[in-house]
Amino acid sequence: MTKRPEVWMINNCSPNNLGGVETCSRKWARTFEEHDRQVVWFCPNFAGNRFDQIQTETGSLQTVYLESSPIPRLANYPSINSLIGFKRRLEESKPEAIIVNSIGKFLLPFFAISTLSSRETNKLLVVHGNAKLDAHKRKINLKKKCFQNPEWKVVAVSEHVRQDLMKSEINKEIVVCNPTTENSFQHRRRNNVGDRLTALTVSRISPEKGIKFLFEMASESKTEGLPYNFRLVGGASNKEYEERINSKTAESGVENVGIKTGDELYFEYTRGDLFILPSPDEGFGLVTIEALQCGLPVLGNNIPGTREIFSRFREKPGELINNMQEGIEFMRAYSELPDLRNRLNMATKQATELFNPDKMSEEFVNLVLENKNLSLISINQTFRFSNKFAF
Repeated sequence: MTKRPEVWMINNCSPNNLGGVETCSRKWARTFEEHDRQVVWFCPNFAGNRFDQIQTETGSLQTVYLESSPIPRLANYPSINSLIGFKRRLEESKPEAIIVNSIGKFLLPFFAISTLSSRETNKLLVVHGNAKLDAHKRKINLKKKCFQNPEWKVVAVSEHVRQDLMKSEINKEIVVCNPTTENSFQHRRRNNVGDRLTALTVSRISPEKGIKFLFEMASESKTEGLPYNFRLVGGASNKEYEERINSKTAESGVENVGIKTGDELYFEYTRGDLFILPSPDEGFGLVTIEALQCGLPVLGNNIPGTREIFSRFREKPGELINNMQEGIEFMRAYSELPDLRNRLNMATKQATELFNPDKMSEEFVNLVLENKNLSLISINQTFRFSNKFAF
């Protein structure tokens, strides 16, 4: 039996993780499998499993856990054995493509090995990695290695990111290929039954996602007497931050219902009346697309990623704001004007057509498979973290 070409996905989390990067990667993985590729998913294992242990198989998707360092103060870094094992497997398998879905302290050495061993593979992609690439450029001369190599293309996840990159010193072709949601949710017409409306946010709960802004908006809405219940779906990025968040929920009036998946997540979307995206920056917000697919108008900060999504609609499917007061005024109008709610809900119906997951995933996979003998860097966003978003 002929061995199928391998496509490697190197991720910070397991395939079961609920983050946007992972859900997008799972969709890509299934599409690669449809193109007769063997997908191998690499991720850190902080529980101590051996590098070469195949922990799970979902269909033919193999999951390989990368061992962390046994030295306590280096527990967030990979072990020497896992690095050696990874390099050996790279030399033996010669994967057709390596897709690195993020770069942090743990994954940076694996990215370095993949980069320095790029002759062993046809393509190397980095997705959702711009801020990390910039932060680590002194450790590895990524700009020289990745961006100045004439055989390498640059792939941006959105048009606004491509324009940002064109302002830099990168002098080469930059193509756009959007990430995708894992599923396409069914559009529902909002009934707006009852005296109060539900303002829904689905997000990883971490400072860079603008959770502080969400809580401040909920508090201000409460002060203004607006008829909204704020509902937050998501999990905190770490235990310490989760404790700080829990102390804020009762104070602000935001109900945190935790992580939801599948049908439960869809149910949360269907019970909402307005989706609030508090993020100060997004490369291409996938939860925004999910909300629009379900018929929820979006209220979000006036940032390039959301503007780009809105620009594809014939009619504006929500409101972009420059400050909290604009958000409060929009929420007041949305609660008082049924015609506004109906008009925005109708505008969202185009989302399923515009952001079809099957089509978008196919475009990405074709970009990878059709660019023979090229390596690709996929850049997510130019976001720089600011302490003003932290609690």
